[in-house]
Amino acid sequence: MEKIIPKRVKIKIKYSKLSFCCLQEVKYLNTGNKIITLNTGEKFEFHWSGHKKRRKAGVGFLIRVDENIEISDPDIQDPRFMSMDLKIYGFNLRVVNVYSPTESGSSNEKDVFYRAIKKTCVKRQKNQKLLVLGDFNAKTSLAMKKCCFDGTNVIDDVSNDNGTRMKSFCRENRLCIASSFFEYTAEQRYTWYSCDKRTKNINNYVLPEHYIQQFITDCIAKPDFDFDSDHRILVTHLRTPMTRKARWQPREKRKQIQK
Repeated sequence: MEKIIPKRVKIKIKYSKLSFCCLQEVKYLNTGNKIITLNTGEKFEFHWSGHKKRRKAGVGFLIRVDENIEISDPDIQDPRFMSMDLKIYGFNLRVVNVYSPTESGSSNEKDVFYRAIKKTCVKRQKNQKLLVLGDFNAKTSLAMKKCCFDGTNVIDDVSNDNGTRMKSFCRENRLCIASSFFEYTAEQRYTWYSCDKRTKNINNYVLPEHYIQQFITDCIAKPDFDFDSDHRILVTHLRTPMTRKARWQPREKRKQIQK
């Protein structure tokens, strides 16, 4: 187990108190799953997907073993994306974990990537909500301020090619940029640091449906959580009503236009 998740990372997992965590650049071969047991007795299911022969890219899910969390087998697997249906305390989620090609990647590579994850976003169950997250290698000034980007509003910003593609993906699927709904300092937004800590960027994003966004209480980077990586964990707290009745919302009645 130590070869899959380093001891230092296990300690951080223990104190993060996350229900699940999406990992990128896992770099493990093929696909597989393991049960990871901490010294405290807590258990996590670890599912990963990588290349068959190259230790490159790779994504994974780390999910707490809990009677209130129902886990399905990943039904779409690729070294750059992985999707899974989760039911957490009755809240039905389709979670898509992605690792986008870098900005230097070819246009064709990026086109193939976004066409593929578009297919993974198709919901499989009734009343299922979509949550897309991961390393998009995208830069957009929307992530540096509170602008409440919900996938429908048009806001002028500065972005690279990956950032423009990600925003188009959000608009097409009506997804929000979760961190743009909160007032944070720059240090609470940066998710990538260079080796000398001088260059900082926001590469990681959480993109929920608007219905999910209303239950998100924060989406904040934790610079003190060092996972032996140049990235920092982006923690999102989702507090949903615990019962189906409490989650139900009446539909808005359409006004009839009198001729």
